[in-house]
Amino acid sequence: MANKDFPNLVNLGLISSISYSKRCQILTFISLALITVIFQRGIQLDLISSVTDRIRFHAIPVAISFLYHGQPHDYTALREVAIPFQGAGPLHDLIADAVNKKVTGRDAYY
Repeated sequence: MANKDFPNLVNLGLISSISYSKRCQILTFISLALITVIFQRGIQLDLISSVTDRIRFHAIPVAISFLYHGQPHDYTALREVAIPFQGAGPLHDLIADAVNKKVTGRDAYY
């Protein structure tokens, strides 16, 4: 039920006067603008180059095991893929090595 002091926008005709395709274009523009702002803020906070230990030790090995080595999507990684992420080294090198690794065992890492 609309409040008489604050009538809704549809009753005023502000939104209903805009065509459906124009509303879609406006919504698309707003969405893209917000994504750009969020991405830019992530760069300012250095979220691109900094990765938490939880992601480094668990999430990345699970994703690589599933995407590149046929591990079932059950939140486990292959041990051969996961263990190198526990050590030191640049993350991009570890990811490249894990993707190109010839996996011989099927032991799961939880």
